[in-house]
Amino acid sequence: MRDATRFASTSYNKPLSSICCKLSPRPVALPRNPSSTCLHRARRYLPPQPKGGSHPVFKTAESNAPGDENDPIGLVLREVVGLEPGEFACIKKQTGNTGSLRESEVEEALEVLLSISSKERVRQLLLNHPSLLPVLSDLPSWIDFLIGYGVERRDFFKLLATDTDLFVHGSLYNAGLVIMYLMQLGLTHKHLSCSVVPKCALLLGKDTSRDIEPVLRFLEQDLAIEDPGIRLEMISRCPRLLALSVEGELRPRMTYLHSLGLGKDQVYSLVTCASSLLMSDPVPLLGPALTFLQGRCGLDQGQALGVLVACPHVIGLSTDNLARKWEFLTREMAGGKQQLVLYPPYLASSLLNEIGPRFFYAKHRNLLQHLALDTPAGSYSSSTSTASTSSSTAPTVHATAGPGTAAATPATATSCTLPLIDLAKMLGGDVTAFKTLLGVQEGEGDDFERFRRRWQVTEGRAWSGMVTVVPSEDDSW
Repeated sequence: MRDATRFASTSYNKPLSSICCKLSPRPVALPRNPSSTCLHRARRYLPPQPKGGSHPVFKTAESNAPGDENDPIGLVLREVVGLEPGEFACIKKQTGNTGSLRESEVEEALEVLLSISSKERVRQLLLNHPSLLPVLSDLPSWIDFLIGYGVERRDFFKLLATDTDLFVHGSLYNAGLVIMYLMQLGLTHKHLSCSVVPKCALLLGKDTSRDIEPVLRFLEQDLAIEDPGIRLEMISRCPRLLALSVEGELRPRMTYLHSLGLGKDQVYSLVTCASSLLMSDPVPLLGPALTFLQGRCGLDQGQALGVLVACPHVIGLSTDNLARKWEFLTREMAGGKQQLVLYPPYLASSLLNEIGPRFFYAKHRNLLQHLALDTPAGSYSSSTSTASTSSSTAPTVHATAGPGTAAATPATATSCTLPLIDLAKMLGGDVTAFKTLLGVQEGEGDDFERFRRRWQVTEGRAWSGMVTVVPSEDDSW
């Protein structure tokens, strides 16, 4: 009887929680606030712990971690972003000791990252870029710094993945010096937030005197870009230009352009409009365009280079795009390389929106004489031109001619004689100037617009391969 009384007084009078902890080998799950995203918020539900210690719940859960079950940083990462012990051990092995990090700093950094991205994306960021772990505590300062210059919070997370070296090896002090230097050149906060940081954030880790100033001297002295406004426009459009090596990248590329036979003024005109020739190897950029102009269009090297200098936008166009415009020029317009040399921007014009609608509108309204080339070269027969280009491949898609449009498809030759078209007259101005040149009356202004929309879904589709939808009520053509 005394033993029973002693058992009751010593066991059943104890708190129920202490008995459960002895009987159950597994820890009891503790309640957690569903809205909590950070460990220090969840700890409101945990009993007070000695400073520097870890709760037994986490110790039990991490018992299988190889040597990292007691690492406080690993516990924080698992609780906040779900980083498994094995994953943390792998990151720690690549980055070294995390003893310099404090739990509170890591919690603050993770809270900032979770405010701009999801838990899984933060976890994947650490797995893909483990070098960010030792500098995790610096990230809140970086985001405050960049936001001050207009960078959006949502863009910061992308920078962590694309420009990791800036945050690992760079410093806020050096980034501030670079920004001050760029603003002295004339760049504004808008340039920094919309161009410099998104396109080349690594520039903020460069040294102004050792890396940036030599590039500016190269642009001014070697390329003769003396106008500060033009240099500023190039930098704002391609900020990565300032991060390139003068001797290893910029100078060899300039030497190649001169080796093609281009003079200093021609190189100046080319690179100021097509900075990509300095940003990367110019050989694969210029090769397709030069091959097309010389092989398909019959231009010599001097003429081909002249076309590229006069219209650098041709460099960025695909061979298929250029081929369709050349085919249209030779088949439908009865033209050839003479017009191309006189007006190189023809190749950069839109076949669907400009070239085709303007030519066929003037043709169907019998107004081609207003677009004739002012030269004694005479006129070409379209049937002759077609025969001379019979080896070329014409579009095989034939659209049904709509009301008021020509019944002939792009592959059909006609026997009529067409004047040699002045491409500058046809394409050199806007729509208003074009209609004025043809003598279209003011009250007929909508006539060309209706024709263009109708042409785009008939013959225009055959030439460009693009589908254009015309409003059903617009049926005048």
